[in-house]
Amino acid sequence: ISGLYPPASTFKAITYTVIEEENLPFPDEIEGIDPTNRKVHCDGELRLPDLEDGSPQIKKDWYYPRAIGWLDIHGALARSCNIFFWSAGLGTWQKYQDTLRENIIQDWARSVGYGSATGIDLSNEAEGVVPTRELFEEWPRLDQGRLDLGSPWLGGDLMDFAIGQGAFTSTPLQVAVSFAVLANGGKLMQPRVVRSVLDNDGQGARAIPSKLVSEVEISEETRRSLLDDLGRVVSSGTARGAFIDFGPGLERIGGKTGTGQTSANRDDHAWFVGVAPIDDPQYVVAVLIEEGGSGGRIAAPVARHILQYLMGNEPTPIVAGDDAD
Repeated sequence: ISGLYPPASTFKAITYTVIEEENLPFPDEIEGIDPTNRKVHCDGELRLPDLEDGSPQIKKDWYYPRAIGWLDIHGALARSCNIFFWSAGLGTWQKYQDTLRENIIQDWARSVGYGSATGIDLSNEAEGVVPTRELFEEWPRLDQGRLDLGSPWLGGDLMDFAIGQGAFTSTPLQVAVSFAVLANGGKLMQPRVVRSVLDNDGQGARAIPSKLVSEVEISEETRRSLLDDLGRVVSSGTARGAFIDFGPGLERIGGKTGTGQTSANRDDHAWFVGVAPIDDPQYVVAVLIEEGGSGGRIAAPVARHILQYLMGNEPTPIVAGDDAD
């Protein structure tokens, strides 16, 4: 509740939802991006227009120098293609820059619990940071090079935000809460540690219910599509290796891997968020291994072990999964 980390590729589940619900635009005239069909060539590199001084702008994906081909939103989530979600951020920037819809992804992030305390019945809960133009223009933490610009908020910042990176920070509980909102169809609930309070004699239980904080409209079509694609993550995507020995009911498990980038002298943070059963969600399991490395390799096997127990399977030993984002 108090540690702050970039949610990394777990946040692609939220960007996925915004793409579907808000019909986010994809950029025109960039090689490897088909904006009409919303498909992206996940070949390991996104080549953007050169800077004014002629310097190239190339963003390399986590699987570079390999390529995983042309992917739509379903394949991009399962395989965790950064280029696809970068493209959604770039298209949003190009079309909505300097308008109220420039913050459409950030607005959705807040609506599912990022950037504010969840209100859990514990002390010292952190709020995290949802980066925006407004924040950057008043933020003293930025280096002088950014402050010398007309605005320190750039398209690249929105692209990084779309994949859960950059200045974006959250607590593991916020990540869990956000997945619960997506899985339950839009209800943001206040999480609780205490379920009920008993009298001295162990009788007269007084329930302590979770409160409905707010609701966001998510279509059943988008909710169902997302849950199905979270299932693809564990059956054929970045968490496949971690879940291969799950046992009965694997088809009812979904989740998303993430690998949170940190400073140059620190290892990445390993993330996995699981949802089960995806046909009738009851559980969200958020695992963060601080400086653990790859989400698919390190965090996903831990979540698998927990989900096996929750789903009535015998938990099998925790062994490394695939080295995947």
